[in-house]
Amino acid sequence: MGMTKNEILDTLCSKVGQDDFEYIQDEMVLEIEQCENQFDFIEPILKLMEDNLDADFGVPGALTHFIEHFAQNGYEELLLQSVRRKATAHNVWLLHRAWNGANDPMHYEYKNLAEHLKSIPNLSEDVKSQLEMF
Repeated sequence: MGMTKNEILDTLCSKVGQDDFEYIQDEMVLEIEQCENQFDFIEPILKLMEDNLDADFGVPGALTHFIEHFAQNGYEELLLQSVRRKATAHNVWLLHRAWNGANDPMHYEYKNLAEHLKSIPNLSEDVKSQLEMF
């Protein structure tokens, strides 16, 4: 039997930011894909990204590919919540990727959130540079 949800998330949390994190992401996505409720991993992964501003999650990376697999199946609302909670360079970049999605019904919601973020005075330079792509 594979790893449990808690074991997978604990592994990601303990390894984030390490040199081999790209490899760990790949391994943990393989573990997640063996779980029944894969959608339940999206919010904790987004929170991991929120809490680790300097970590390299890849461009786009295994975790990003995994969560984007749920595009137009509920992922977008969780992403919007993540950006509203704590805008980071990575989740704003994910928002931009969603915004670029063909025929996404939430297209204007992404753009409106990006416009709102631009009005926040103490936004980090990394987030501002991601917003410039919108």
